[in-house]
Amino acid sequence: MTKHVVKHITRRRIKKKPEKKIRHVRKKNHSGFIRFLFLLVIIGITWVVMNEQNVKGRKDIDSAPIWALDKVYMGCKVFWLKQGPGKICSQAIVDTFFGAKEKKIQIVVVNGMEQQFLVKAKHQGSSKSYQINNKGIVYLDVKGCLVKVEEAVLTEEDF
Repeated sequence: MTKHVVKHITRRRIKKKPEKKIRHVRKKNHSGFIRFLFLLVIIGITWVVMNEQNVKGRKDIDSAPIWALDKVYMGCKVFWLKQGPGKICSQAIVDTFFGAKEKKIQIVVVNGMEQQFLVKAKHQGSSKSYQINNKGIVYLDVKGCLVKVEEAVLTEEDF
């Protein structure tokens, strides 16, 4: 019987020492870009807020004379109910309807008689002029041409 001799061939494993890895610290190149985006966002938000305030202020200027004319019309109607239809709702009576808040609105009574009632109003900050007649219809006066105001945007403060 022969013995088979098996030779095991072993390889020598050589452990290699790990090389020192050089860690590169990445520069934050995006920090300037992020700051720029942040600045753009702040400018955009500021512009939107300022634009909304301008639009709201413009609506207040445009709706204030309409509100004042309605107040004059209702006040004169009450005056005629108490005093009689033949009495004149004069400029002095109309001025008593308003306080210091409405001083920026110029109100002129053109005709204070009930049947020919006509009052004009204009806000000092606007070039638009409005008028109301004896039927309570409000018109926008555009260079002598009257345009009927169908709808007005009134704020909660107006009520």
